[in-house]
Amino acid sequence: MPKKIFFILIFFIFGLPIQAAASGNVSGYIWSENIGWISLSGVNYGVTINSNGNFSGYAWSENIGWIDFAPAGPYPASPNYSACLDLPGSGQACNGISDYNVGGWARALSYGGGWDGWIKLRGTDYGVSISKTTKKFSGYAWSDMVIGWIKFSGTGYGATTTLAFNSPPNKPTIPSQYPDGETWSNCSFAGKSVPTFYWTYSDPDGDPQAAYEIEVDDNSSFNGAKFNRLVNLAAISYTLDLSQDDPVADWISTLDWNTTYFWHVRVKDNQGNWSEWLTPNQFKTPKHAYGYPDFSWLPASPTQGEVVVFDPDASSVYGGTEISSYLWTITQGTGAFTDSTNNASQYPHIKFSTLNNQIKLEITDTDDYSCESGVADVTAQLPLPEYKEVAPTSWLKRILAFFTFSLKSATLGLAD
Repeated sequence: MPKKIFFILIFFIFGLPIQAAASGNVSGYIWSENIGWISLSGVNYGVTINSNGNFSGYAWSENIGWIDFAPAGPYPASPNYSACLDLPGSGQACNGISDYNVGGWARALSYGGGWDGWIKLRGTDYGVSISKTTKKFSGYAWSDMVIGWIKFSGTGYGATTTLAFNSPPNKPTIPSQYPDGETWSNCSFAGKSVPTFYWTYSDPDGDPQAAYEIEVDDNSSFNGAKFNRLVNLAAISYTLDLSQDDPVADWISTLDWNTTYFWHVRVKDNQGNWSEWLTPNQFKTPKHAYGYPDFSWLPASPTQGEVVVFDPDASSVYGGTEISSYLWTITQGTGAFTDSTNNASQYPHIKFSTLNNQIKLEITDTDDYSCESGVADVTAQLPLPEYKEVAPTSWLKRILAFFTFSLKSATLGLAD
């Protein structure tokens, strides 16, 4: 045994307590060219990969004792963290490591006497990785001349883990049925146009969507004050609710007209993994609010055949425009336009000949923005019957005269 290793072993036996922990989710043996086998699990110890990718626990070497996989810093060089596995979507930061690769530091607890015990799990041209499919380790770590290279798999041996790997959802995209990425409701609220954003959700593990986060900003970098909403729903669309979104917390509680904005979304599966953000999608608000059609009529309770005058003065227009055309449509019942008016008149006159009638109005402004109202129910009752006294006709006079003569004759006969 080299002299340096001998001194370290003596320091461990007489200078440090035994470090034990419950068995972890990593098992098997790895091989050091200088100190031999290193066990990653035993009856009362083991190495664990936590759900965020950080390692914890201890391995055991008969020659140098316990190896801590979550040693405290300061660390001798970059990176500035203990052993760490990059799990996509886990939220931890293994800087400089790609998916399912291991980096960071472990440390032999018997360090001392000029030996620092550090084990580096990834360097410029070496490193440890884990197969997502087989969950087996591969690759090399490096310590120094005491431990040398540590090989994590070989013929008949190797490390493995039982950690349940779960991939994050795929990056959302714009669905083909909504190629612009959004639709607009321009006529639902007076003075407002409201966008609804759409995206696709897919997950390589088949996990359902559990939440999404959406951002709207006036620049595609999303680095300034912005509208932001985190929603714990499986929906794959979001309607920007300008009537309820908090104007204090979110600067964009109302959108400016004739302005370009950007939106993007990221999604989370039910395992807690977040996807990447959707590539920023651009949209532009209308020049101004669409007209809001509304109308009334008199008499409010007409009879059939009576002239009903419709008045659209309750309709609103915005942006300095004017209403350029009206279109009235009787959707139920029978009615006739009268008094030289028609379905394009501003104030049409209509006589209804049925009881239950429905009518709606579409208005278009001078910017060619059109909105259609909901249908209004117009009930037209039958007119009440009229009564008038009239003189008896000649045939009725003759009948009455006959009965009068007969009555007189009968009276005279009785007198005789």
